[in-house]
Amino acid sequence: MSVNKYVEDALKGEHGEAERIAAKVLMAISKASKSEGFIKITSAHISGVNYYNIGDAGLELLNDISKVARFAVPTSINPCGAPVLENDATFSKELVEKQRVIYNAFMKMGAKNTCTCVPYDGLNVPKKGEHVSWAESSAVVYGNSVMGIYTNKEGGISALAAAILGFTPNYGMHLDENRKPQKVIRLSFEIKGAVQFGALGYFIGKLTKEIVGIKGIRAANKEELKALSASVGTYGPQPMFVIEPETKDAEVITLEENQLKEALSKINDDVQPQAIVLGCPLLSVEEMKKLAYLVQGKHFNLPAYVFVDRISFSKLSDEEKEALADSGLKIYFDICPSLSYLPETFGYTNVVSNSAKHYFYTKHQSKINVRLMDVEEIVDKYVKMNV
Repeated sequence: MSVNKYVEDALKGEHGEAERIAAKVLMAISKASKSEGFIKITSAHISGVNYYNIGDAGLELLNDISKVARFAVPTSINPCGAPVLENDATFSKELVEKQRVIYNAFMKMGAKNTCTCVPYDGLNVPKKGEHVSWAESSAVVYGNSVMGIYTNKEGGISALAAAILGFTPNYGMHLDENRKPQKVIRLSFEIKGAVQFGALGYFIGKLTKEIVGIKGIRAANKEELKALSASVGTYGPQPMFVIEPETKDAEVITLEENQLKEALSKINDDVQPQAIVLGCPLLSVEEMKKLAYLVQGKHFNLPAYVFVDRISFSKLSDEEKEALADSGLKIYFDICPSLSYLPETFGYTNVVSNSAKHYFYTKHQSKINVRLMDVEEIVDKYVKMNV
């Protein structure tokens, strides 16, 4: 059976009520986007999990859908607004109960049982060249740009529909001709660390709405590309960038060091932080291992909060977990550092982070000042040796 025939039959209800609704949603998107039919996907990642984002209406919708729907492909989900598998008195009982209803609805439909904004860190890892339906802007940009997968910047509903049906409209980033950069940024200097790469993402987002190529980042590591992807996804509409592209037929723009410094000044508050927040996007196993190494035998002299998914944390050694615990930091699973509103819950007005994405959401959602520093600098300044 052809892809289009399957979707047409689903519209008629021949594959079930949930599939009919999903096909109706995706057909509307297909018509609006003038897509080239539909394409089979190998995975989905769904946003719209946080109760703060979807409220009671979203909760009721998911609860109803879960009674009839099952996911057709491996599916992961975004972080929550409160812990769902641990008890934490920081969060209200009402919030936790509602968040668990949402989480349980996704579990009933067949989602993977941990919440993350970095599905590519071991939970939901498509192969290069595969077509997927991912919502969560930072993961979309990383997937297209670094992993070489094919996905549009989906919304929660379209990714949910695609997860149920197993297909998505074939347009946008699913077509090679739409993935070519119209502009190429050539770095005139070397950049390093999550903060500078985050500032580069901010610069790109403010420069253009078009896909860009970037020359001069061939040596970037995973942490830096992750920070760049999150920032591009936050400050611009682009679903990807291209690393070290050909410059033929593209406008070449040279980025000078003073321009990056100016960009960084726009997303960096000169304040004295009251707390440390790391994990936007959620920290990877490599980042957790590095942090454990940096704080070995030391203790934070500010309240410190780290956000990580369970898969990454489970890969740490007992010694690394002990080093992190002894440093005094608090580790959270399954929840979003930016949209769980923890800083104001604890009464903080100024925090320090290494994430340009965290700056945007914490600044605009919570009106909290954010100072940006790389993890090494944070540890050097706010961690002391155990006596």
